[in-house]
Amino acid sequence: MQVACDHVFVTALERGRALNRKQILLVEDESLIVMMLEDILDELGYDAAGQAASVADALTLLDQNPAQFDAAIVDVNLGPDESWPVVARLIELDIPFLVSSGDSSGNRPDEYSAVLAIRKPYSFDQLKTAMDGLFADIASA
Repeated sequence: MQVACDHVFVTALERGRALNRKQILLVEDESLIVMMLEDILDELGYDAAGQAASVADALTLLDQNPAQFDAAIVDVNLGPDESWPVVARLIELDIPFLVSSGDSSGNRPDEYSAVLAIRKPYSFDQLKTAMDGLFADIASA
């Protein structure tokens, strides 16, 4: 997406960086949730810098240019797949993230039991709290 700005075209990523907004990767396969997340993140002062609906797409985005993402929101269940390979890659790249899931069982591999998580459906306030916590953890590290 390009945005006209004083007769110069800049990408949404460049515009977000110029405004000092954190760039968030959305790994989510439900288009309505993606649209809701984009709106909420915008209101919170973040930019959705990329979206992937599958594990393969998310890994491709992360491999192409990982530096473009300041953090990620990762849905655990992406169609028939679980997104744990994406979580592993985010950890390797030292990109902070939170996972989201509508699964009430809370089943996660042991190595990911301590990751920051938010349960669907979540509200604006719940996502705000989770994002604040995510970046507070980074600031204190």
